[in-house]
Amino acid sequence: MIWSLPVIELLEMCRKRTKMLAKLKLWNVSYGGEDGQASIDIHPRPDHQSVGGNGLVGVSCPVFDLEAATPCSNGAFLALQDPPSQQYCGSTGPQDVASRSASLTVYFWGGWLSASGKKGLYCTVTVLPFTPTVPPTPSPSTCRCGRRGTNTRIVGGSDASLHEFPWMALLLLPSGLCGGTLINDRFVLTAAHCIDSRVLPNNALPRVVLGEHKRSVQSETPFTLHVQAVRVWPNEKYQEGVSKDNDIGLVELATIVDLDRVFPNIAPACPPTPTASDGGLAVTTIGWGFTAVPGNRSDVLQKVEMTTVSLAQCQSQYQDSIVTANMICAAAPGKDSCFDDSGGPLLTKVGQHWEVVGVVSFGPTECAENNTAGVYTKVANYLSWIRSKVGNAHTCHPTS
Repeated sequence: MIWSLPVIELLEMCRKRTKMLAKLKLWNVSYGGEDGQASIDIHPRPDHQSVGGNGLVGVSCPVFDLEAATPCSNGAFLALQDPPSQQYCGSTGPQDVASRSASLTVYFWGGWLSASGKKGLYCTVTVLPFTPTVPPTPSPSTCRCGRRGTNTRIVGGSDASLHEFPWMALLLLPSGLCGGTLINDRFVLTAAHCIDSRVLPNNALPRVVLGEHKRSVQSETPFTLHVQAVRVWPNEKYQEGVSKDNDIGLVELATIVDLDRVFPNIAPACPPTPTASDGGLAVTTIGWGFTAVPGNRSDVLQKVEMTTVSLAQCQSQYQDSIVTANMICAAAPGKDSCFDDSGGPLLTKVGQHWEVVGVVSFGPTECAENNTAGVYTKVANYLSWIRSKVGNAHTCHPTS
């Protein structure tokens, strides 16, 4: 027996706030979003899940009329989180699309183009009978974490090559930008101060760009992905506006990244391995931040090589015990991360792969100031916290 219930109406495909109407009967539905975007989580209520025998969720859109764009992420589109990487725009909407589990996230982005004359969309959700199947034997994953490409706040740096750092993420915020690091198919690592309530008021969410290189060129590479965030996780111990300790956070993506499909142009960084080094480690940081103060943000992704300094030396360069054991410091003459590089990675090479050992946090008032290191959150101290948030998200193994 199949029960059908219309639950979503998404209209006004323009810059105005998207309006969502949900009729709740046999469903648990939660939704959120801000100007031009909305997301909705759908699953049968516990007291009705037995109707379809732990059934799947089916989606069909009998009315679907949005502006066309190539790819769909350049304009208004509807996306389904499960199955992943499914985006619909123009006149082609989902028809009898089934989820792979008993829950489904539907995401709508209104776009910025004129929607004059477009009908919008109307979709229905159904509970489908559950048919047990034997899963196919998965083929070996081809993606690898931390593999630097061979297309061969940064001050004193140089242009990175296209996809040289395939884990680099750009966070588009209401009043600026931050960096981030893709660590698996659903999460981006960043700084807590990039995603706290001061930066994202009224439950706003960032938009994440993967595979970006030159920000002003839209058609530079076909592998650039624009993904909306569905949730942000600043570390619970981070004290907004009070302390710089525990300045680490996670951004959960609304759409799962198919790592095998986009590799090697987009790939996660590897997690850090335990190290006793307290200085003298060769590291690299990357970002689109300011290249001078005063100055402007960089249009092309920048990279700069530095060396870590001991915690004791770093603490002597700052006042009020601001530098803690949860931090790593790095410096080089005339080189530093700077404004709007926040949240980006501090990387080191281990064997044939690259690990993210730090997250850009803060530095001297004048970027690249003599005798003052930049400060990065020490990722190794937060691995348990990260694992508690990402759950069973898929990542890639290192090359060695």
